[in-house]
Amino acid sequence: MILLGTGRDGTRHLLRAQRPDEARALGGELSLPPVLARLLASRGVTDPARARALLLGGAAALHDPFRMDGVAEAVDRLLGAARDGGPVLVVGDDDLDGVAGAALLAGTFADAGLRVVTVFERRRSGGPAALDLRAEVLRERASGVVTVDGAGAAPESVASAKSAGAWVVLTDHHGTREAPPGALLVDPARPGSLYPFRGLSGAGVAWKLASALASQLGAERRQAALERLEASTALAALATLSDLSPLVDENRVLVARGLAALSERPGAGLSALRAVAGLGGRRTVSARQAACRLVPRLNAAARLGRPELAAALLSEPDPQVAARLASEVESMNSLRKSARERVLADVRGRLAARGANRREPVVVESGSEAAGWLQGVLGSAALALSRELSAPVLLLAERGDLLHGSGRSRAGADLRGRLEPVARALALAFGGHENAVGIVLPDAAFARFREAARAAFANAPARGPDPPALLADTEILASDLDASLAGRLELLGPHGPGNPRPLFLLRGAVPLGRCRPPEPDRAALVLDVGGLSIRAGGPAAAELTRPRRAGARDILVHVGRGPEDGPPVLSVVGLREAA
Repeated sequence: MILLGTGRDGTRHLLRAQRPDEARALGGELSLPPVLARLLASRGVTDPARARALLLGGAAALHDPFRMDGVAEAVDRLLGAARDGGPVLVVGDDDLDGVAGAALLAGTFADAGLRVVTVFERRRSGGPAALDLRAEVLRERASGVVTVDGAGAAPESVASAKSAGAWVVLTDHHGTREAPPGALLVDPARPGSLYPFRGLSGAGVAWKLASALASQLGAERRQAALERLEASTALAALATLSDLSPLVDENRVLVARGLAALSERPGAGLSALRAVAGLGGRRTVSARQAACRLVPRLNAAARLGRPELAAALLSEPDPQVAARLASEVESMNSLRKSARERVLADVRGRLAARGANRREPVVVESGSEAAGWLQGVLGSAALALSRELSAPVLLLAERGDLLHGSGRSRAGADLRGRLEPVARALALAFGGHENAVGIVLPDAAFARFREAARAAFANAPARGPDPPALLADTEILASDLDASLAGRLELLGPHGPGNPRPLFLLRGAVPLGRCRPPEPDRAALVLDVGGLSIRAGGPAAAELTRPRRAGARDILVHVGRGPEDGPPVLSVVGLREAA
């Protein structure tokens, strides 16, 4: 990376390392505009086949599901159950990833001629750590069990299903090393996996299993299953966005296709959800809108103890029933928000009572569910407080003689690494990653745990977060700014974790004045770029109209669609004096 300089607000302006030779070769091979070739090369996409798949997307960009360990065997078991008429139990869990995966599997299994019964673990909303599947298998006379997102993976759960005579297929995406005895594991991230992409969500893995099954059905059933499978990309997309999975490789393809399904053919359930989320009148739904408006509502129902409600809404074909279910989901979302606010207010009050000037190295607090400390909102509340306090935060809900909780921290704090020795000594269960953890703790151990956690962070000062930065992909020239550019860049979407929106360095832009008439939310001013008049807006555009001195500026910009057949509109996010 190249440091270009620093903006007036202290933000560092960076430029990715440029690969001019690879960019020229890629552009020549695929007949790409030079700026698009430079962009791809700067992101490390120099292989023509990979670039073609990235730009075209579609089914060609998806890997063969049978390359995933365990998929062929799982499909054989499912086809056998369909021939024998034995029901199959689908097990999800109480977050959107597990709910969406269970819903899409249930739909495809039904298309395959299977009778399906769906049940859910409630680990986040008060259920047992291990699900006893024996009674469910015996009651439904199920021949097999298929789980989603690691649900039902506890050895006790597998053993309970096996004791009732059922085979068990565990699907997961957490890199599970091995399945409990007697279970078949499908996990592209498991050690030694040869599957080309390891970053699928739990519902993404479920979608791949469903696609493998659909491909093996007879012609009539296969057509119906494939149609449902395309519609269910919307469920995989919502789960991928909920799980904050990187939008690269298959995730990007599934989210792109899922957003198209969500926008163009959402079905009754998702149409009703869009309506209560204020997206009913929109022609399209963006990744950001889906992540910020749809995902939290479905997660509210799932994490507050009603995953079956979220699954029912996702699968409901009747508009009137879907509207009722969506209204219930909206009520659960209101409950989530009010519970979260109660937890936040409670913690802030305790901190104030201990002295506002006393900064704690880590905040560890607990509260009873009767007082509104619902386990399903603790992760969100901990994240908000961590950002507010610039300190790691762990919040635990009292349930009987146990505490179930979540922790969050900012980048650089290594929450899991510092707490792991403490948890090993005192916790009943502990897991997560650098900035997010889950924990189960005996109530009697809380005071010791809090003191040990404070010592762990006090004795190992955190590395502060990196200074804010804007990373440009490549330089853009006046000759690149034609009417087709924005449309070509849209082929790289949707954008999110792992796939940021393209950002360009534009040198020597000269502000000519404000737009006449002004264009709200789009263009606020006109720039001279190499003799070309370009309209621009964005969060930093106002600074261009108040220069400390007249002259050219180097600016960092996103590129969006302009008037029909006209040049694109720029969104200015950073600027400095021209070099």
